[in-house]
Amino acid sequence: MEIVASAFLYDVCIVCYAVTAGGLAEYKYNPHSKEEQESGERLRPTLRICLWKQHYWSTCALSEEGEENSATAASDSSVLPGDADQAEEDGDVWG
Repeated sequence: MEIVASAFLYDVCIVCYAVTAGGLAEYKYNPHSKEEQESGERLRPTLRICLWKQHYWSTCALSEEGEENSATAASDSSVLPGDADQAEEDGDVWG
């Protein structure tokens, strides 16, 4: 419910990726109806969020990926600061 409330509050579209028992799931939350989306009145910013166990992080839009990669090539953004210790405790460290 917090994700839906955030979409309405900040007037953004939220795409949420989550790992489920059936695999990777994609959920889209839009504060407006499908008809309003298709009318093309105004493009709203899209926030992409990845959820995995108790960890989460956001991703940039595909068009921004090149700019983001050049700025953060040396850093690994797969685990947020502070989550690395918890991931190691859970045995959930990616190579």
